[in-house]
Amino acid sequence: MKSKEKMLSVIKEGDTGHIPCSIYFNNNLTVEGYDLSKLEDKIKAYLELGSEPVIDVELPLPKLHDQVRVKVWEESVQSEKYPILYKEYVTPEGTIRQGEKKTKDWLFKKDIPHPGNDHTTSNLYEPLIKDDNDIKALRYLWQLPDDRDIKRIYEKNRDKFALAEKYGVLTRATIGQ
Repeated sequence: MKSKEKMLSVIKEGDTGHIPCSIYFNNNLTVEGYDLSKLEDKIKAYLELGSEPVIDVELPLPKLHDQVRVKVWEESVQSEKYPILYKEYVTPEGTIRQGEKKTKDWLFKKDIPHPGNDHTTSNLYEPLIKDDNDIKALRYLWQLPDDRDIKRIYEKNRDKFALAEKYGVLTRATIGQ
């Protein structure tokens, strides 16, 4: 059974004889005989170790609905060392906003990236989602890709999909990493 088949079997609550494990190696790690900065070498190393590799395919950031209006501003808060940067989304289902501490290492100048970016977690001042009502507004921030977007995703990641097919491994979509 190929890696992909094992992983899909477990996801579907099937029996593979063992629980498959997908590990992650940083590109700085060295494994004799492999260059882990090269995706194909990384896949080969994982498979040789008995792990189940997963190939990450980065998706573009989701689109905002056409009716969403965005406002960004900065405020000083007396109790905070750093200014607070706010981003507000006005949607047909309500208004939601997020606040971030604009620390010295803030990467995004006078903006807050689309929800889901890892860097914002450590700087969070006010969460975007505060209660169940905010979920209705959130869906306007995550519009599905259209056919052109999907075609571009496949074209951009053609080599990754080919490697996944060649070695029988899963692909995983990531956003904003």
